[in-house]
Amino acid sequence: MSDFLDNYEPERNDVVYGLALPRDQYLNTYVEWWLQQNWRDPLHGEAVYARDPLTKANIGEPKSTHMSRKTTASEPAVVKTETTKINYYNKPISDLVFSKLDDPQFTVQLSQLPRGSEYLASLEKTRSAVRKIGAASYRSLAGGRAGLTQTQFGELTEKELGDLRFFLAIRRACKYGIDYFLLKSPRDFVGSNKAKLNGAPCLHYVLDQITSASIAQSEEFRLSAFNDDRKGKPITTSELRYLFRTWHVYKKLHATRIIFYRNQNIVGPLWESEPAPWIPYARKRLDKLPQPTRLTYQKQIAEFEKLAGSTNLAAQALDVFFTIPSCDPILEQL
Repeated sequence: MSDFLDNYEPERNDVVYGLALPRDQYLNTYVEWWLQQNWRDPLHGEAVYARDPLTKANIGEPKSTHMSRKTTASEPAVVKTETTKINYYNKPISDLVFSKLDDPQFTVQLSQLPRGSEYLASLEKTRSAVRKIGAASYRSLAGGRAGLTQTQFGELTEKELGDLRFFLAIRRACKYGIDYFLLKSPRDFVGSNKAKLNGAPCLHYVLDQITSASIAQSEEFRLSAFNDDRKGKPITTSELRYLFRTWHVYKKLHATRIIFYRNQNIVGPLWESEPAPWIPYARKRLDKLPQPTRLTYQKQIAEFEKLAGSTNLAAQALDVFFTIPSCDPILEQL
């Protein structure tokens, strides 16, 4: 089996992140494995037809085939995998219409959001709360549309602005989901939408089709969240940059609670396999440190700069960077 199949357990409340297409390919692999373990076609692949009552000959299209029976049999596994996508947890947010924040229907739906699940209730207590979307700045919203100027932002239609709010709300929720699954105790998940306690939930991050350069430099791509050809910063960019900023907290969970994959095999995080593109972003993070923190960690900052300025020492420089708390996880900012 692949490393992913060895480690993925939907009953454990595991969650899967990554670009939609490769992530779904990973989960389809699990469904195929599950079928091999749990199903055998009772008809050995034969098609079943309606029969003419007089001639007993097959008539019409087949009522079932090997493939249709396989699809029906796989439904329990498909349902399990769907509930391990971060999209599953964020679906109530996706169902909201953000074009008119003062619309009574939107107000009612927003007030009911925390009742949807413990995940959503926790989200609404953080700085990423959906109820705060109306205060989002141009800079925050612009990630959902490449090249959007501040002048153009002021000229957006209600629907266009609603689309940007929707995208930002999901982006924020996905980053929050990282904290939700990695900082909570396994026991906190008992009694949730999946009640079985089977060890600590694991966050699986699919890195297929993702490079360090594209994330560290915030490159823009076509956004699959919309039905047009618009470009912007993918949500995976925000997620991985957030993980980089908080790696001083999550590094200790690497390979146990958070696992990265390429081609369904375990790999290190992007900043370990390709550290050089992350140095400029690390510098920006250090520039944003408040003065008291800079004074506390001035020795580490000086060591980082020394290593970052040397050829082939980017990995060592980032090791030092990850000893400096450049960002606190969202759950700590209630």
